[in-house]
Amino acid sequence: MYRVSSSMHTLNIQKDMMRLEGKIYESNNSISSGISFSRPSENPISFLSSLRLRSSLSQISLYKDNANFAKENLDFIDSNIQHMTNALQRLRELIIQAVNGTLEEKDRENVRREVLQLTSQIAATANEQYNGRYLFSGFETLRPPFVITEIEGEIQAINYVGDSGEMTADIGNSNKVAFSLPASKLFYSENQTIIPEKNLANFIATEDSTIKINNTQINIYKGDTIDVIIERINKANTGVKANFDINTSEFYFETTYPHQPFFEDIKGNLLEKMGILDPIGKPPANLSRNVRKFGGSLFDQLINFSKALKSNDIESLSTRTLALIDNSINNLIKYQAEIGSRSEKALLASNQYENLSLILQDQLSNNLETDVTKTITDLKAYELMHQAALQIGSKIYDLTLLNFIR
Repeated sequence: MYRVSSSMHTLNIQKDMMRLEGKIYESNNSISSGISFSRPSENPISFLSSLRLRSSLSQISLYKDNANFAKENLDFIDSNIQHMTNALQRLRELIIQAVNGTLEEKDRENVRREVLQLTSQIAATANEQYNGRYLFSGFETLRPPFVITEIEGEIQAINYVGDSGEMTADIGNSNKVAFSLPASKLFYSENQTIIPEKNLANFIATEDSTIKINNTQINIYKGDTIDVIIERINKANTGVKANFDINTSEFYFETTYPHQPFFEDIKGNLLEKMGILDPIGKPPANLSRNVRKFGGSLFDQLINFSKALKSNDIESLSTRTLALIDNSINNLIKYQAEIGSRSEKALLASNQYENLSLILQDQLSNNLETDVTKTITDLKAYELMHQAALQIGSKIYDLTLLNFIR
C-alpha cells in the first residue's frame, strides 16, 4: 500500500517560492539602494576589496590634506621672505647712500630712522602668524620668534627666542615635507664663534652626560678627554664644529654655516662645567655671560650701524655692514628657493593623490554600485519564475484525496 499525498510537492514549491521571493527582494533592494549587496556574506570578495579601497581612500585623503596644509604654510613663508628681501634691498641702498654720500646731519638722521624702521619691519614680518602659528619660531609655534627691545621708542636689541626645529607634515609613506623655517637660519650672514673663558686643555668628563647641539643629542662618557669630546661632537654633524687651538690652548665652537647655534645639557651638566652654558636659561639665551662671541645676527649689525650713523662714525662699520646685507640677501634668496622646492613637492603630492583618489573611487563604485541593467534583467527572470511556480502550485493545491476516490 502506498500513501497518496501532495505534501512533498507542496513543500518543495513553497521552498522554491520563498527562495525566488528572496531573490526578488534582494534585486529590488539593490536597485533602490544602488548597492549591489547588503550583507558581507552575499559577496565576501567584493566586501573585503571595498574595505581595502575605503582604507586607502581615507589614508590618501589624509595625505592630500597634509600636502595642501603644508603648501599653504610654505606659500605664506615664501611671501614673507620676499617682503623681507625687498626691505633688505632698500637697506642696502641706504647704507650705500650713507657711506658714499656727504650727508648733512638732518639727512643722516632721516637715513638712520629709516634703517631702524626697516629693521623693525623685517622683525615684524618674521613675527607674523599664519592660522595661529608662528612659522619662523621652529617648534615654538605659539610664540613670536623675535623679542624687540626698545628704549624711548628706539630699537636697542632684537633677540631670537624660538628654536632650531622645523615642523613637518606626512604627505606619504615615509615621505615628509617641512612647512616651517626657523629664523635662526635666515638672519645670520656669517659663521658664529663661541669661546669659553675656561682653559679646557686638561678637561676630563667626570660622569656620563648627554648634550644637545641643534636638536642632535650626543653622548659623552666618564673619562672622555677634551680630544675625545671634540671627536664625538664633530662626528654628530650638527652644523657646529668643536675645535682646540694648541697655540692659545683655547677650546671653541664654530658654526659650519651661518645660523644661530643651540646648546643644551640634557643629562648632567657637561657644557656648564666647560663654561659654555649658564645653569639657568633656555637656548639660545643660556650661553654663559663669560663666553666670547663673534659673528652676531643681521639685526645686531643693523642696530650698530644705526648707532654709528647717529655718532657719524660709520667708516669702521660700512664695509662690514654692506657685506652682511649682501650675504643676508643671498641667504634669503637661497632659503626662498628651498621653500619653493618644498611647495612644489607638496603640490605634486596633492595632485597625485587627487588623481589616485578618482581611480580608487571608480574602483569602489564598481565594487559596490548596482549593475542596474543586469539586476533588472535578473529581477524580471525571478518574477517570471515566481509566476510559473505560483501557477504550478495552484494546480497541485487543487488536487485532494477526493480526486482519487472512485
